[in-house]
Amino acid sequence: MDFSQKITARVRALHESATLSFGDRVRALKKAGRDIIDLTAGEPDFDVPVSFRQGVTNAMAQGHSKYLPGRGLKELRDDIAAKLAAENNIMVDPESQVIVTPGSKQALFYAFMSLIEHGDEVLIQDPYWVSYRAMVELAGGVLKTIPTFEKEQFKITARAIKDAISVRTKVLVLVNPNNPTGTLLDRDDL
Repeated sequence: MDFSQKITARVRALHESATLSFGDRVRALKKAGRDIIDLTAGEPDFDVPVSFRQGVTNAMAQGHSKYLPGRGLKELRDDIAAKLAAENNIMVDPESQVIVTPGSKQALFYAFMSLIEHGDEVLIQDPYWVSYRAMVELAGGVLKTIPTFEKEQFKITARAIKDAISVRTKVLVLVNPNNPTGTLLDRDDL
């Protein structure tokens, strides 16, 4: 039975992740005996540290194997709020302003789903990380890229941002340091 038509149009319209498709290709070439250096997913070539593995084992032995609150463990949210206050002079309420996510990609997706309405524009410098387009489109937005150039060290400028803004612009994604270029904007640039 073909269930593909049961899937929403917005999901059917998504393109396969370039990272995953290239990763599949690299694995196939390696399996065929090719000597390939895999730079697709940023996967470390070392194992998880023993101390981390032992910490997980200890936590499981102490019964820490249940679901956590949806916003994250209270003690962790408290620690995050304390860190932001002490090191960044940013005051947040850990009960209402801190959410722990299973990674930065999920945090970005939550933010896009919370901020973007159908047709809203999301500005981002180009080149950009491959996952942004799919996340923005799933949220109903339109990704609008702002070109950057090698001769300018891929730095985005205030002028380029101003020129890209329209009445439909809702979000500016400013990644610093940039992924994939590594460009770092200093205080003057910002």
